[in-house]
Amino acid sequence: MVERVFVADCSSYDIKKIKKVLSEGLEVLEIDPRLFFGGKNCVLKPNLLLPKKPEKAVTTHPTVMQALAEISWENGAKELTIGDTPGGPFNRPYLKTLYKATQMEKVAQASGAKLNYSLDEVDTPFPAGKVIKRVALAGFIKHCDVLINAAKMKTHGLTRMTGGVKNLFGALPGMQKTEYHMKMNEINHFSTLLVDIARLLNPPLTVIDGVEGMEGNGPSSGTIKKAGKIVMARNVFAADFVMARIMGMNPLHVPTIRIAENLDLPAKNSDIEIIGDLGKEKFLIPQGKREITLLSGFIPEKWIPRIHNFFQPVPIFDREKCVGCGICAKHCPPKVISGTEEKNPKIDLDGCIRCFCCQELCPYEAISIHRPLLGRIIFR
Repeated sequence: MVERVFVADCSSYDIKKIKKVLSEGLEVLEIDPRLFFGGKNCVLKPNLLLPKKPEKAVTTHPTVMQALAEISWENGAKELTIGDTPGGPFNRPYLKTLYKATQMEKVAQASGAKLNYSLDEVDTPFPAGKVIKRVALAGFIKHCDVLINAAKMKTHGLTRMTGGVKNLFGALPGMQKTEYHMKMNEINHFSTLLVDIARLLNPPLTVIDGVEGMEGNGPSSGTIKKAGKIVMARNVFAADFVMARIMGMNPLHVPTIRIAENLDLPAKNSDIEIIGDLGKEKFLIPQGKREITLLSGFIPEKWIPRIHNFFQPVPIFDREKCVGCGICAKHCPPKVISGTEEKNPKIDLDGCIRCFCCQELCPYEAISIHRPLLGRIIFR
């Protein structure tokens, strides 16, 4: 079956224009909104990585969420919830801070949607999973009738990009995300986990906000990229494939897309019909994590651990920006960051698993990812 993906030009966050684009997308995707939303308990799941203002392009823009909420109500939604489980703490005070900073609070007030404050988890079996056979999901996501996956078009230091598939990692509440980073620290293993979660949730609609995206040091410290695109698809893997092409990268260089293709999911050109113009924007893409074991066969295996740090990307701390909040150390899966209390963070690179959670979750953009020159030359 060929999956249709709608790509729309959208140069601003004007609510009328956004609603028009989303309505056109539903029509192109042959989704009857009265049947899709009517009488349903709907959840709108944005990317709310951090409590950042919308103009930082870290989170799904509130105008996109407002438009989705209005379309849901206008087509008979029974209940409507906006929610995410952020990268930081999963508790009511932090959620309140998150919703206020990202303007989801204003969206809820204006649209009549409710914000999720439930901390419930639901143990969910997934026998078909490749690396997980069961997982705890946030209760508000598990119990909804319709999950609308509202992602953001951004680069990512570990997975190269964060779109629809990566956004669904936010269905895992609390510190589970940190635990999985630690247990599955090899990039292909972790990416297979992301694909498993996307297969389990199987959202019937993915919307990717690329009006303003992020390039470079994403997903939280990069540069705003005005791509002027909104992507919509029934299938999340097809949406990500097209998003990668819009960003100017080979989709098969994205681990989740490559793994999806190997599982015969719609993640290649022959699986997808694109309606719309991809444009000619090129995002500055981080190198991502490349395994040092690629050198196996060229140098003695016993040398590889010794030269590991000469090749692999490493987190670099900007001590001028660091305020000593300790968030990086708290959420470091292998617990190898110290010195944050003195605003002089240090990292034990021998224990670093290159998940880059520190960089992703730093609210002050005090951490960047640096690839040593030797690694850039060999793995370019």
